[in-house]
Amino acid sequence: MSVIRKHGKKFQVLIRRKDSPHIIKSFVSKEAAREWARETEVNIERGFYANSSYAQRMTLGQLLTEYRDRVSVNKKGYRTEMYRIGKISRHKVCKCTLFKLTKLKLLKFREEMLLTHHPSTCNKYISVISMAIDYAMEDLDMYLYSNVAQRIKMLREPEYEGETITLEEEKLLLEHAANSKARWLKASIILAIDTGMRRGEIIKLKYEDVNFSKRTCKLRDTKGGVDRSVGLSSRAVEAIKELPLNIDGRVIACRDGDQFMWFWKQCRKSSGVKKRFHSTRATFCTRSAEDGWQLLDIAAQSGHKDVNVLRKHYAKLKAEYLSRKIK
Repeated sequence: MSVIRKHGKKFQVLIRRKDSPHIIKSFVSKEAAREWARETEVNIERGFYANSSYAQRMTLGQLLTEYRDRVSVNKKGYRTEMYRIGKISRHKVCKCTLFKLTKLKLLKFREEMLLTHHPSTCNKYISVISMAIDYAMEDLDMYLYSNVAQRIKMLREPEYEGETITLEEEKLLLEHAANSKARWLKASIILAIDTGMRRGEIIKLKYEDVNFSKRTCKLRDTKGGVDRSVGLSSRAVEAIKELPLNIDGRVIACRDGDQFMWFWKQCRKSSGVKKRFHSTRATFCTRSAEDGWQLLDIAAQSGHKDVNVLRKHYAKLKAEYLSRKIK
């Protein structure tokens, strides 16, 4: 039942029902208060009323914090997403409540970010906000008219060049990796270039999952959340055999990804090769395509579920190779 009372210079409507939370709203005129009370009670009876009080109180910053603590921590790439949430949370747009968050405010946020960030990075920030709003609407059952972040058109990103490691650069990296304190670094580079394995897959690889006679290994709990088996080159098999055995059974005696990247950066600095470790995947895919592999074969080895992503970002055939094919 609704109650209308005088509250200062306004008229306040109170609706108290056992089957729904208490609703309070103020109006300038008593007629507007009565009309809203009647309409709201009818919608509650029919089950059509949507309570937006939570969206009116919760700010975007509070939502991102809850999304980070409840959802992001369960993702494999949680560190990257938590970093992005931290960057967004320091912006003034996070002080805005979800109910007052508009497309224009998010566009202004993106424009300010574009002054210091790459378009692809800005697209990722908008995607994080969109995922957080989806979480609020679906999991928290918060009423919002729509996901405002989904109505923002993504910026056009420059074509990915497909950075690969040349044979000369590979030789330099392997020479300096052999002199590194990390005895596993050279084998890691060989595994990455020859098999297309990701850094995390290399770190988690165990001896029990390697079949030396068949030259295969099984990768468990990969980025896609599934296990897959891949082939090993003769050079990769020999590199694994040269490594000392570890107590925990892992092939690479590396503590975590941070330690791995520290030794990789040291190797890059000493060798003068300014390439990312992830370039090894593009190197494998491109070399395999030049050797006549089919895209489905490369995808099965590299673990790509979408062949179009593999073709667009990794298997980049050079003009010199195409020229030799024509000849």
